[in-house]
Amino acid sequence: MAKAGLRDKLIEMGLETVHKNGFGATGVQVIVDAADVPKGSFYNYFDSKEAFGVEVLNLYFKGFGPRLQLLTDPSKSPVQRLKAYFESLGKTLGQWEYEKGCLIGNLSAELSSKNELIRERLAEVYEGWTSRIEACVREGQEQGEISRELKASVIASYLLNAWEGVALRTKVDKDKTAITQFMAVTFKTVLR
Repeated sequence: MAKAGLRDKLIEMGLETVHKNGFGATGVQVIVDAADVPKGSFYNYFDSKEAFGVEVLNLYFKGFGPRLQLLTDPSKSPVQRLKAYFESLGKTLGQWEYEKGCLIGNLSAELSSKNELIRERLAEVYEGWTSRIEACVREGQEQGEISRELKASVIASYLLNAWEGVALRTKVDKDKTAITQFMAVTFKTVLR
């Protein structure tokens, strides 16, 4: 396997193990064992476990690409797009049997006060994620579908913050109750 292939394999296996077990509980040995590569290979590609964590986070967020396209689907109104988007996120949590939650939220809870490199990348990810939701909300406001009482940026931040709470709660409850409640409140009051 080419060197770039080994690096990618480490990141892919790391994503799987970190998402399942948490960053702190996933040692370098666990990662290299999952990737079936020698431990020394890890440090050939990453300066530290934290630098590796940033790459895992990047791969996870890159996977959002196709789903984020739901927010720009011209065949649906902005509110319909937002609803389809959050339904899609909820469906994924269900496919994971409500055990993994959102890696972004998980890393935020676990590492934001412990690791500056990962905290900074998380902040960038949240900013990019929020801006995509904000663009859809703004379009809904321009079309008169969403109230202009609050700025689009405030609504988008609220939606994302609330969603991350939902993702964490589903891990605790092991069911879709928090998703159902989020959808009801969001689409019957916030985005009406």
